[in-house]
Amino acid sequence: MFKFFLANNTFDCCLSLWFIRFLKTSPQFVPDVSLLTCATPLSFTGKLLIKLNPDDMNCGSDIPSKSWLTIGRIIGIAIRSACLLILSVAMVYIYNRRYPSRSGYIPISEHDDLYSNPNALFSERLKIPIREDDDDQLLTHHDFGSRRSLAQSDVLTQATTEGIYATDGSVAGDSHIQEAILISRSD
Repeated sequence: MFKFFLANNTFDCCLSLWFIRFLKTSPQFVPDVSLLTCATPLSFTGKLLIKLNPDDMNCGSDIPSKSWLTIGRIIGIAIRSACLLILSVAMVYIYNRRYPSRSGYIPISEHDDLYSNPNALFSERLKIPIREDDDDQLLTHHDFGSRRSLAQSDVLTQATTEGIYATDGSVAGDSHIQEAILISRSD
């Protein structure tokens, strides 16, 4: 069984009503119960806890002297939290604005946005034209710096919902070369 020795502690009796009830119902846990007295409020200063009746105590009219401290802490925490949030957002904004200059980025010209998306830049230049007279025959060209070049040829094609795939099924030595190029539909 546990025993608690609490003599020489100050008790605010209005905030310790639950403890006074506990002492009344279970005094065996606190052997020095006869030494415990109230320190505050002034109307109960020096009175023994065991002799007080929590139901008869009028603590509703007494305003605890430290209640402003609790409200002040809540307001202080709210203000600090708001300041930290604003500071964090500002730091992220400044970091994102200055990141390009730290990474060595230098704007090319006033048309810099054209170069920011390489897919848009190359999509117009690298299209393989489709011959109008026959869908199965493509006019293909190749200027990517490889050793192999394609000229006008009869190339097998496969139409899909995405576009037309042109395949080149040539044979070089013992291996079969299969190239596929997606040509976007323009309809």
